[in-house]
Amino acid sequence: SLRRLGFVPCPTMSAPAVVAAAAGYVAVCLAAWLLGRSGAGPPPKRTVEIARGVHMPLLANGVDTDHHVWLEAGGRHLDTAFLYGDWKQRAVGAAIASSGLPRGDVFLTTKVMCCPTLRCGGVCEGGTTAPVAVNAATYRNVTAQLEHSLSVLGLPSVDLLLLHFPCARWADTAAAWRALERAHAAGHA
Repeated sequence: SLRRLGFVPCPTMSAPAVVAAAAGYVAVCLAAWLLGRSGAGPPPKRTVEIARGVHMPLLANGVDTDHHVWLEAGGRHLDTAFLYGDWKQRAVGAAIASSGLPRGDVFLTTKVMCCPTLRCGGVCEGGTTAPVAVNAATYRNVTAQLEHSLSVLGLPSVDLLLLHFPCARWADTAAAWRALERAHAAGHA
């Protein structure tokens, strides 16, 4: 029971109580397992089939975390993005390389930006808020962003490639989507 694990639902919870309780239960079980408490056991290694034969682990490790610890603890899904910057992507690539795991055992998600966008201020222009020191043309080119990310990661491909957010115009978003399709056809995602 959730109460036995120390999770007590707030009495003011309404319809989303089931979702909150499930999220709390997963968090408590994962934390207990990572902290080595007896009786908790490892979290289930659940995946979802996102395409024929492509199974994505449901729990991923993202930014500002120690990816080495995640992989040593049994995690098998890492998340990164062009927008997170080179040093964060480099950390993900280094963790995969030093893990000793076959590349096929680690599911890697990355994201590219769709520019121009109404989000993230002047990032698409490669201005001072830009996390990656590349020219503005790279920010406006989904393919160039992916090539840059793969280079920084030190990998030839990722398992899942996403648009981080839509472009300001539908036509630009559709063009970015076609670039993702070309990347998939080329075996980069």
